[in-house]
Amino acid sequence: MDNKEILLKAILKAEENGYKYYWQGYASNHTDIYCDIAGKDIKNPTIIIFSHEFAKAFWGEEKLNMREKIKLSKCGHIPEWQYHLQQMVLEKDPLKYLEKFL
Repeated sequence: MDNKEILLKAILKAEENGYKYYWQGYASNHTDIYCDIAGKDIKNPTIIIFSHEFAKAFWGEEKLNMREKIKLSKCGHIPEWQYHLQQMVLEKDPLKYLEKFL
């Protein structure tokens, strides 16, 4: 899938779980990635995919035991969306990280 398809499918998945996407709220002057979805230009989809509201709807709020995910001495329980958001930040191509969950 290309970035446009990934972003569209990710937004649709999040919307199925209650995410409300507003085109006007995410207009940007950034020019790193372009996606034309439903006739709208999204110049920087990172504003969408790194928002807490999007991540909560995309991955859910079920608590994860962090000891099962990573080996750190002081791990607790965090919501699944928060874990995946942290992992996505570390990725070179965050849209490709999202693609794994579509």
